[in-house]
Amino acid sequence: MFEAIDISTSGLVAQRVRLTAAAMNLANVDTVFDPATGGPYQRRSVEFAAGMNRCDRGGQGVHVSEIRREKVFRTEYDPSNPYADENGYVKLPGI
Repeated sequence: MFEAIDISTSGLVAQRVRLTAAAMNLANVDTVFDPATGGPYQRRSVEFAAGMNRCDRGGQGVHVSEIRREKVFRTEYDPSNPYADENGYVKLPGI
């Protein structure tokens, strides 16, 4: 019985991480400067893998294998923005 609970808990934890990343993406859709990267916010995407991350009991369940920062950007014309390039375009996250 505890094995079934462990499997379902691993799925809930993995989905919580995915939803947190999605919330961060939405919250930073117009973030021009991210101090962590020195440029615009980079979209996060979560990748799952089979098997439990800790206390692996037979390889069942799911865990987050990687949280990737995707360097996908869009540009917007805003010459008044201090982060605009010489042509007046600002690099924004591609969310």
